[in-house]
Amino acid sequence: MSTSVDDYAVGRVVETQIHPNVSWGAIMVGAVVAVSLGTMLNTLGLAAAASLVETLTRETPTTQSMAVGSGVWLALSTAISLFLGALAAARLAHRWDMTDSALHGLAVWGVATLLAAALLGSAMSGGVAAGVRGVGAAAGGAANAMGAAVPALTPEDALDGLGGRLFGQGNAAATPREEAMAEASQIFLRRMRDGQWVPQDRARIEVLIAAIAGIPQPEAATRINETEAAVQATLQRAEETARRAADAAARATAVGAFWAFAALLLGLGAAVLGARSGTHPGRAALARRRDTVRV
Repeated sequence: MSTSVDDYAVGRVVETQIHPNVSWGAIMVGAVVAVSLGTMLNTLGLAAAASLVETLTRETPTTQSMAVGSGVWLALSTAISLFLGALAAARLAHRWDMTDSALHGLAVWGVATLLAAALLGSAMSGGVAAGVRGVGAAAGGAANAMGAAVPALTPEDALDGLGGRLFGQGNAAATPREEAMAEASQIFLRRMRDGQWVPQDRARIEVLIAAIAGIPQPEAATRINETEAAVQATLQRAEETARRAADAAARATAVGAFWAFAALLLGLGAAVLGARSGTHPGRAALARRRDTVRV
């Protein structure tokens, strides 16, 4: 309460009620409301997207259309939830100034964003986290799964699939054949890793293959060359597949990031608009007369 000499002179007392600049309680309530509504709407979006999958009739929408639809839904649900959360915060904070209300809406947006990020980053289980995370990651899910399903192919793996071409079916005794195959495999893999033949290794493997497969040494040399070309082709195809998967995953990540940025930007505008909508200029004058001046 504050008074002045002139006020006493005219027999009037001015009572001033001071509000704090920031109402953190209202901001936290608005943020919780926004995150809860966003979780509910995103869970609904996930259910709608899952209902469109038709594996039996193969009428499932394309990955691109699903990604676009998920991004649009994420942006709209974010805007709606932040608008209502900021509106609730402005009403609870009793802000009668448009600028103060807009700043409270901005604070609701910031707190809600941090709260949502903390919830998504924690080890939550159940449908709430799955719903929010599922809609946000729908754009890149297929590409990431494809990239994870393409392991790096090693020369050993390639040779395992082409060992019959190299060794054939010989008549040597079991133990000597196994030892010879092991030595030949080591020599062949060393060549694949080094990128070129060591002269003594080349001569040795021709002898081993001829003995293992029971064929002349010139035919063994031809078989080694064919197997070498086949292994290189297999490795090149595997590398190309892995590169395509990585490229698709990178593009999907970029698209998802752009959609997330658009959702945050739209949510920011919605939060400010919602907070300003929660302010009634008509009630502001009455509140100021009631709260600041009493005669």
